[in-house]
Amino acid sequence: MFLIQILWVHFKVEQKGLAPALFLDRDGVINIDNGYISEIKDFIFVDGIFEMCRYFKGLNYKIIVVTNQSGIGRGYFSQNKFNVLNKWMSERFIQEGCGLDLILAATADPNDPNVPEAEFFRRKPNPGMIFEAAALLKLDLAKSMLIGDSLRDIEAGNAAGIPNLYLIGGQFGSSLIAESFTDLNQCLLELRRKLNEIP
Repeated sequence: MFLIQILWVHFKVEQKGLAPALFLDRDGVINIDNGYISEIKDFIFVDGIFEMCRYFKGLNYKIIVVTNQSGIGRGYFSQNKFNVLNKWMSERFIQEGCGLDLILAATADPNDPNVPEAEFFRRKPNPGMIFEAAALLKLDLAKSMLIGDSLRDIEAGNAAGIPNLYLIGGQFGSSLIAESFTDLNQCLLELRRKLNEIP
């Protein structure tokens, strides 16, 4: 909850009805996934992420990050270091005209037998963080979307009842419940077509 409290000052909770959301994984979608990233100097934004978020902000979607960060639970970096990185990342999104509405992270080590069941439920492929965001921001999950770069992201979205699931940089076969794209730019082009923005 500490991370939520840090970011809460920037954003207003939707009070009228239920809002749609664009859920984003972090590593591999927002930034290039180079392992357990905890330093600003190692954080490289993925091409197209700001364009994607500006587009959905224009459609009045909430932008929510749901990320597994077991590096904290494994002791690779501290919660404070993670908070500093996220504050910097959030400020960059604001500068780009597409401020994030919420960041949620599952920080437990999945191999730790002492992890509480409720915390394990937050870790993707479980849908706990998505349900948490829906409760906090009064979201309509049936009208929401999720973009991830791994099967566990897609499984979490499906378990939460999100019908629009998009996989970046991976090809897991035509039977997958998500549409697959090589990159964010290709994904945005297709989403704009679906929303009748372009022919």
